[in-house]
Amino acid sequence: MKALKYFLNTIYLYLAQGINLIFPILIYPFLIDKISLEGFGIIILLQVIMNYGTTLVDYGYNLIGTNEVSNSKSYENLASIVSKVLVVKFILLVLSFLMVFVSVFFIKPLQGKCEIVFLGWLNVVGIGLYPIWYFQGKEEMQLIGIINLVSKLVTIVGILLFIKGADDINLTVFFLSLSSVLCALFSWIYIYVRDKLRFSLPTPLEVISDLRIGFSIFLSNILVQLYSNFVLIISTGMLNTVEIGILGVYLKLRDVFVSVIGPIQQAVYPELSKLINSKLVKKTRELIRKTLFVLFSISIITSLGYYAFFDYINKLLFENNAEVLDMLAFLCILLIAPYGGLITRVLVANKKNKFVFLSTFFSGLFALVTSHIMVYKFSLKGALYVIFFSYLLNVVMGSYFLIKKKL
Repeated sequence: MKALKYFLNTIYLYLAQGINLIFPILIYPFLIDKISLEGFGIIILLQVIMNYGTTLVDYGYNLIGTNEVSNSKSYENLASIVSKVLVVKFILLVLSFLMVFVSVFFIKPLQGKCEIVFLGWLNVVGIGLYPIWYFQGKEEMQLIGIINLVSKLVTIVGILLFIKGADDINLTVFFLSLSSVLCALFSWIYIYVRDKLRFSLPTPLEVISDLRIGFSIFLSNILVQLYSNFVLIISTGMLNTVEIGILGVYLKLRDVFVSVIGPIQQAVYPELSKLINSKLVKKTRELIRKTLFVLFSISIITSLGYYAFFDYINKLLFENNAEVLDMLAFLCILLIAPYGGLITRVLVANKKNKFVFLSTFFSGLFALVTSHIMVYKFSLKGALYVIFFSYLLNVVMGSYFLIKKKL
């Protein structure tokens, strides 16, 4: 029965992510053709900056909130959890607005482009308020799929109908943000109508307590963004516009891969949390081993697929500007990327948030220190090397903490 539940939850999440996989296939080649690889690179740069805002607003609640909801004991307790999360997120949204708009002054391709930055920030609002943690905690993954499908279809139709050329970059960003805003809106309408949770204003002490609990995870997630995407921001001063566009496409291909493995990690996390809280060590280790095997298999298959179809991908997405060596460096990232997410979930479920912070801190520090040197010396390949070695360092340190604490 447990295996069937994991399977069904994973299927539901794949239905949710399926549109996320189809979306790049349908839209990215179209956008590159309409707004050029350089224009697409600007959009990816903007999205990277917005990821920092999204990470701030999330504040680790996709893990903490899921854990709390899955272990809630009563209607009143569930309503209290939701109320606290919403209050904290609205506070963080204000801070994210201030943080995101700093980029207008310091990042050259976005200087003076307040309108496109604001449209991009709407994506932060949508993703930040999307209660995926609520649905995961209640193990209602099918709802995520339905809501995600409807909102993505609206975006796809809008882009295909209204994006005509390079002058439509702002409109493109609006449609990309619209998807996440609709996800959040549809979700909260559904929760309000079905569950009728009564909102209660939490006390300042409750808000501060939640902020303290999530702080280590927030710092860790920010550092993950640092070593995953900061190199693109650094590269704007050293790579030409075509190379920035190529790097941006690689980052999006990585995100597509994360969309493939994400549902597996999300599906096992609630049960993983319960097993760890119940101190069922053998069952926990068995679940971890099986999940790692599946993740590794997907990594191998995906990497072989990207390599086998390199010529087609190069023509479709890179306008024949990519090199095989760049692709090989990218495939190394895909082979190591899945493990960090699962290790983080195990540590969080064990309430070892400081370990999560330490592993990502040193990985982020490595990216920060080496990005400029590596990009200057090795150009585009250097940027990909930084991402790979940062991922590797994070996985090695996280694994060390697990082994040391016999988790």
